[in-house]
Amino acid sequence: MATQSDERGSKHWDSIAQRWHLYSSPLRPGAEDVETFLRVIRSHAPEPGDAPRQGLILGVTPEIATMAWPGRTMVTGADRSQEMIEQVWPGDRPGLRQALCVDWFELPKPARAYDLVLADGSFNTLGYPAELRRLLAALAGLAAERALLITRTFTRPTKRESLASLEEAARAGEAGGFNAFRFRLAMALQSTPEAGVSLDEIWRLWQRLDCEIEDLS
Repeated sequence: MATQSDERGSKHWDSIAQRWHLYSSPLRPGAEDVETFLRVIRSHAPEPGDAPRQGLILGVTPEIATMAWPGRTMVTGADRSQEMIEQVWPGDRPGLRQALCVDWFELPKPARAYDLVLADGSFNTLGYPAELRRLLAALAGLAAERALLITRTFTRPTKRESLASLEEAARAGEAGGFNAFRFRLAMALQSTPEAGVSLDEIWRLWQRLDCEIEDLS
């Protein structure tokens, strides 16, 4: 498994940066996701509503960086891939947002503690449970006492979908969009959260199915 903290993970995200425009929901947050982020943030807003706040994004997701952050919120996007920052980040704007090329485990201490931390699919790139616990511990040292953490995380169904049933759904044209289908493949292959799933294994299975099922692509 290529995780956020290894070299394969870094190269993986460099390649994603080049193809970001091809990605859609659920890989990228949709309008409903952004509305949910904002609703939760506003419900947590301190008084007065225009008080200055510090926000941190684990990644450089443009839909989050450019959403209507309330009040005077300074947003920092953190990503270890310079390619992601150059290709995906909407650009720095003084007093509004900035991007840092840094490993999440090596985030510098901000001048003012983060009031808001957003992670869009970020935790799914971590080894479980060790890397996740390590990152949460690091974030606790950077966040304010009553900081808000919002995550959009992909979780496997309680009953794991079998490859046979997924293949049947694909043949019937009922497997969803391409990106949704890829996630279903990954979840069907993953035996336990600790084991994760190999991107290479997903790719090899996709190649087989694409050859066997007419018009799958």
